[in-house]
Amino acid sequence: TSLMLVMIGGVSAVHTSSVTLVADKWLTAETPTNFIVEVSNDVSSSSPVNKVILYPLGYSDLTCGEAPSNWELYIDNGDSCGYKIKNPDGLIAPGDSEEFTLQATTSSDVEDAWLVTTVDTATNTDDNSVAPIGWTIQDAIDAADPGDVIEVPAGTYEENPLVNVNGITLSAETGTILKGYFTVAADDITFEGFELDGSSISGFVRGFEFYYNRKGVKIRNNIIHNFTSGIYINPTDASSNNIIIEHNEIYNTVAGIGGDSYRGVLIRNNHFHDNDEGVGYSDSESSNFAGPEIHENHFSDNPIAVKNYATSVTLNAENNFWGVTTYNEISDLVSENVDFEPWCYDAQCSPDTTK
Repeated sequence: TSLMLVMIGGVSAVHTSSVTLVADKWLTAETPTNFIVEVSNDVSSSSPVNKVILYPLGYSDLTCGEAPSNWELYIDNGDSCGYKIKNPDGLIAPGDSEEFTLQATTSSDVEDAWLVTTVDTATNTDDNSVAPIGWTIQDAIDAADPGDVIEVPAGTYEENPLVNVNGITLSAETGTILKGYFTVAADDITFEGFELDGSSISGFVRGFEFYYNRKGVKIRNNIIHNFTSGIYINPTDASSNNIIIEHNEIYNTVAGIGGDSYRGVLIRNNHFHDNDEGVGYSDSESSNFAGPEIHENHFSDNPIAVKNYATSVTLNAENNFWGVTTYNEISDLVSENVDFEPWCYDAQCSPDTTK
């Protein structure tokens, strides 16, 4: 399935909605209250509306009203009400409007507040569901099930999402900026397309921080900058963790990628530049397991490209472009216990056949 995260403003600017409270302005605790929601599709719209999702904020024990003629209730989970057409005659065509009635009961007195998402036939199919307008990335994660894809539209998000649902994908449109950080607390998660900007966050902050023993995580095609660590991986317990970090740009960090006793990690095809340290590895557990594999990356303007703090492990960092091309120049950029031969002559990683 696909869970679409929709920012305030809705899927289409030509869809409008209004909520009429058929009672007092405030909800009284434990008192059922009726609402009428009118959805209008502007005459300038190019597509009919085929789904409407109603999401009352701060309510509990939500009861959904019956759907209008030719519509059916397809979301009734106590938190939101979703209506979709049963046949083409039920579409809200350009220039038309439709009314929906529902009833809500709350456990305390609250002021009415609503989010209404309207979905047209051009932007949604029956295989997708649309998050209520105004949801955060965290809201979408909390509502997701394993296997869901959360599509995040372009915009700036100021939050620190905790990703604790296994098997989900967070896919961002070009122009999606997270002024915050992700905490990776589940397995088999994919992150792609984000710009993570830590410049407005004070203190010791990591763009992606892994809980212990994570598996199957992929971080690809992101831009990560202005953090203490762009990505920090806490110890993993096996060499088969299948963590892949690829095609990212990481810059202006103390350490682009850092961590302790992390293995089963492939770091490839990333661009590390203007960091104090590109990749760092330590082994406080003295496990003597092989560390991460570091290949086909581009390092430039990092005083230290790869530093191995573990004395009992040699890191495999073959076939990278270090921004320089001679043995002595490269050896100045890496620490002891880093195998960097053979290396690449350019950012496209044409192999060095002469060493």
